[in-house]
Amino acid sequence: MYVECPHCQALFRITKAQLEAAEGWVRCGECGHVFEAADTLSSPEEQTPQTPEQYTNDLFADTDETPLDPGEPEPSRQPAPETPPKRRRSGRRGTLLWSAAILVLIALLGAQYLLSQRDQFARYPELRPLLAQLCRVAGCKLPPQRDLTAIELSSRNVFTHPNIPHALMITATMINNAPFPQPYPVLQISFSNLDGRTVALGRFQPAQYLPQNVDPHGLMPVGKPVHISFSVDDPGQQALAYEFSFR
Repeated sequence: MYVECPHCQALFRITKAQLEAAEGWVRCGECGHVFEAADTLSSPEEQTPQTPEQYTNDLFADTDETPLDPGEPEPSRQPAPETPPKRRRSGRRGTLLWSAAILVLIALLGAQYLLSQRDQFARYPELRPLLAQLCRVAGCKLPPQRDLTAIELSSRNVFTHPNIPHALMITATMINNAPFPQPYPVLQISFSNLDGRTVALGRFQPAQYLPQNVDPHGLMPVGKPVHISFSVDDPGQQALAYEFSFR
């Protein structure tokens, strides 16, 4: 049988006769700690020493019939045993390595998720620097930055089309006040009646409202007015008010 000192983790061999003589109390020959052997007692099958010399029978139990008092341990009459290498240190090292590997794996999975959803996360300015670094490593591209609140509609006008029956002419001027170029937005126009109820609504892609000399797939320049002009079907006499918004 083997017993392990709970104070210094030294491992010793002990016989059943020694345990019975000292009523289960033993003293560590390595550090002098007195403890009850039953707490750390193990069978030979549970310990696999490399050589028998790593363990000793000299972990003693007081062989007197009176059990050893753990409060006032007597000096050991046996030579200090030779202890095997402490396996707990290598166990802690293995645990740290596994923990580090798990953290690296979590970081890689997080980076993969960010890249797979980069079109969504790129809308947040605080995440774009991180996404830009990840894309430099992964060889991907970020979508252009967008800020619809920075697009100003400086002028707008809706009137009856002079040449097309039952149609309205819409003109407006847009300015990108953001510090960066951004894609042209989807332009939404809603018409409402006297009660404020929407009677007609239209959404127009950049190719539908931009002049022919402007690339609808390009970026809206910073601070430069963009004049637009296009026609829509007349929603009727109930449409007394209109509202522009961007999507």
